[in-house]
Amino acid sequence: MVIPQFNAARVLVVGDVMLDRYWFGEVTRISPEAPVPIVHVQHTEERPGGAANVARGVAALSAHATMLAVVGSDEAAKNLEDLLHKANVQTVLHHDSAVQTTVKLRVIGRQQQLLRLDFETPPSQEVLLSELGDFSALAGMADVVILSDYGKGGLAHVERMISLSNEENKPVLVDSFVKWRIVDVKQYYVSVQGDEGLARVRLTQAVNGSLREEFGKRTIHEVVSGEREKIMDLMRERAD
Repeated sequence: MVIPQFNAARVLVVGDVMLDRYWFGEVTRISPEAPVPIVHVQHTEERPGGAANVARGVAALSAHATMLAVVGSDEAAKNLEDLLHKANVQTVLHHDSAVQTTVKLRVIGRQQQLLRLDFETPPSQEVLLSELGDFSALAGMADVVILSDYGKGGLAHVERMISLSNEENKPVLVDSFVKWRIVDVKQYYVSVQGDEGLARVRLTQAVNGSLREEFGKRTIHEVVSGEREKIMDLMRERAD
C-alpha cells in the first residue's frame, strides 16, 4: 500500500471553528445545594475544535493548511489562534467584536463527562462578506478546499464559495454535521460508512447519470443514509 505524500499539498479549510475547553477534577461528594456532584478542578486543557481541529489534522499530515474563519475579539479567539500556530496552521481569522468565539467547555470527573457548557453567537453578515472576499484569493492558491460545517453560521455563503471553487477547478471536500443540499454534485465528496469501513467518495464520474440526477435533488445526509450500499458497490467495482 502506497502512503500519499502530503507535504506538497495546499489545503484551505473554511468553516466553524471553536475552542474545546476541558476541566478535569475529582468528585468526592454531592453538593448540599442540589443533587449534583462537586468537581474539584485540578487541571484544564484547551484544544482546537470544529473546523480548527480539521485544519490541525491536515497539518499533522505535513500538508500546508490554511484556516479561514470568523471568530470574536476575545481571549478564546487569541488562544485558538495560538494553538493553531503551534500546530503549523496558517490562520486568516476575521474578528467580529459583536460575537463571542464558540467555546465548548466540558467538565470531566471520575473519567467521565459530567457537563458541557456551550458559548456561541452567530457571526454578522458584514464579517461573513469580508471572509468571502478572502476566500476567493485563498481558494485560487489552494489545491483543495475543505468546508467544515458545524451549523454555527460560518458557512452562510457556502453556495458562492463552491461556485468560486468550481471556477478555479478546485475539488471541494465536505465535512458536515448538519444536512446539506447539494448545489453542484460534481465537486462534492462525502463520507460513507460501509462494510469496508469509512470511505470518502467523490460524487463525480464515479456515479452514473441516474444516480447523479438523484443525488442532485437530495441532501448529503439522505445520500449517505439511503444510497450507502449503492456507493459501496460502485467503489468495489472501481477497485476491481
